[in-house]
Amino acid sequence: MQARFFVLSKWFFGLSILFLMLTGCVGEDNTAPEIEEGTFRVLVYDERDESFSQELANGGTIEVPGSFVIAGNLRDDVLIEKMEVSIIPQDDYTEPPGTRISIFPWDVSGDTVIELSVQGNAVNVFREIEIPNSARSGNYLLDMIVFDREGNASTTFSKPFSILNENPVVSLTEPINDFANFIIDDTLRVQGTIESNTDLLLVSLRLGAGDNFRNIRYNESVFLENTFQIDTGFYVSDSIGVGTRFLRVTARDLLDKSSSLEIPVSISEF
Repeated sequence: MQARFFVLSKWFFGLSILFLMLTGCVGEDNTAPEIEEGTFRVLVYDERDESFSQELANGGTIEVPGSFVIAGNLRDDVLIEKMEVSIIPQDDYTEPPGTRISIFPWDVSGDTVIELSVQGNAVNVFREIEIPNSARSGNYLLDMIVFDREGNASTTFSKPFSILNENPVVSLTEPINDFANFIIDDTLRVQGTIESNTDLLLVSLRLGAGDNFRNIRYNESVFLENTFQIDTGFYVSDSIGVGTRFLRVTARDLLDKSSSLEIPVSISEF
């Protein structure tokens, strides 16, 4: 009886060790997600077949407004959790001092990476990313990394590309500070420049919040030069209300390309 008990004990002990080894291997997975070679591409819209089917060449150009699709296959032995995309400007750029501008480098990196949710052990990715209307023309680098639920990271998939943005550029020198305070009965000064590749058709200044904006200057269609100087002031009446309001400057040219710059201001009674 004691011999049988000893044999059974050794058998159960062996099974326990095997179980711990197997569960330990599962819990300590160090295998990185795999981006299947030759499958990952950046696709742009092809008007001929009305779909995202045209592969973007290295250094290829995407025009604003526009978007692109990241497509390809991912594999891992545990659950793939997310895909992080960074867009990194490659050109030197210095914003004019004392100026707020509507067109600036599209910088999606660091704490502002685009996180795309993906789930599964084998995933076919097809994710569209919109290019903001404010993205400055220039050279960019797309970096993509995939993470599984254990925190393992894939190799980096990279794609150089360029952006062409021919929208008008709105530059303001006053006001330039967010939440500048204006009192009812004050005069709000607005100064700046709008530049376009073609003649401007519309320039408007509006003030408001949410869906309640009211026109304050220039809201009419007039044929203008391709450069327009803003130098105006308007009376802050009590009809505007108090609290945070937004000054929105919009420009549209003869080719229907448009751009806008929005600055928050604070309106108070005293």
